[in-house]
Amino acid sequence: MAAPLLRQQQAIGGLVIRRTEVRPFTEMQIDLLQTFADQAVIAIENVRLFDEVKARTADLTEALEQQTATADVLKIISRSAFNLQAVLDTLVTSAARLCEADMATMTRPMGGAHYPVASYGFSQEFGCYLRNLPLEPGRGSIVGRTLLEVGPVQVADVLGDPEYTMSEGQRLGGFRTVLGVPLLREGSPIGVLALTRSTVRPFTEKQVELASTFADQAVIAIENVRLFQEVQARTEELSRSLKDLRTAQDRLIQAEKLQLSHKAAGDDRRFYFEKCCRKRVLTSNSKTEKTSPTPDQTQWLNTHNGERPD
Repeated sequence: MAAPLLRQQQAIGGLVIRRTEVRPFTEMQIDLLQTFADQAVIAIENVRLFDEVKARTADLTEALEQQTATADVLKIISRSAFNLQAVLDTLVTSAARLCEADMATMTRPMGGAHYPVASYGFSQEFGCYLRNLPLEPGRGSIVGRTLLEVGPVQVADVLGDPEYTMSEGQRLGGFRTVLGVPLLREGSPIGVLALTRSTVRPFTEKQVELASTFADQAVIAIENVRLFQEVQARTEELSRSLKDLRTAQDRLIQAEKLQLSHKAAGDDRRFYFEKCCRKRVLTSNSKTEKTSPTPDQTQWLNTHNGERPD
C-alpha cells in the first residue's frame, strides 16, 4: 500500500508498506499510513525552510561583512587620505579575509616592472623573494598574466598549468589556486591585486567581483594621493611665483621712490639757485623792474638740473 506525500496538492514523494501474505490493510491502518505521510511532508518542509533560512542568513552575514569591510576601507581612506600605505595595507588584508585567501599582495610599477607594495600572510622568505623579483607582463606568473590580459585571471591549480613558470615562488609560497585582478585607471593597469590559496579551491564569481571592488577602491586611493601631490606641487609653485612677484614689485616701488626723491632734490636746488640769481641781478641793477637770468644762465640751469657751478 502507498500513501502520497503532498505539499500544496503536489506529490513530492510516497510512503509504501507491504505484507508478505495476502492480508488487506484495514481502513484504520490506511488512515494511519496517511498520517505518517503527512508528518513526513511536515518534516521535509521544516528542513527545506531551515536550509533556506540558513542560506539566507549566510548571504546576509556575508553581505554585512563585505559592507563592514568596505566601510572600514572608506574610513581609512577618509582618515588617512594622504597615507597611501595604510590604505593599501587595509585593502589587501580585507580582500584576503573576505575572499577566504591564505595570502594576498598588491603590486605597483617601479622602473618598468611590478613589485609588491602591500602584502598579507607572506612568510619572511617568500616576501623577500617576491620583493626582489621584477614582475612583467607574461604568462609565467599571475601578476604578469593579469597585466597581459588586463582583466581578472584565475588559475585553479598552478601545478597543473604548464604556462605558469614561477616554480620557485610556488615552492616558497606553497600556493595552488591564484587569482589576479588589475587596478585599472582609464583602461590601463597601474597595479595588480593577487590572492592565493594553499589548496586547490577556485574563487567563486562573487569573490572575484569582491576582489575587483577592492581593486577599484585602491585605484581611488592612489588617484587621490596623486591629485593631492599635483595640487600641492602647483600650490608651492604658485607661492614661489607670488613671492618673486612681490619681491620684484617691492624693488620697483623702491626704485620709483628713489627716483622721485632725486627729482625733488634737483627741483629744490634749481629753485634755490634761480632765486639767488634773481637776487643778484636785482641787487646789481638800480632799476626796480624784475630781471630774469641771462640766456647763458638759463641754459646752464637746464643742463645741470639746477646745480650751482663752483
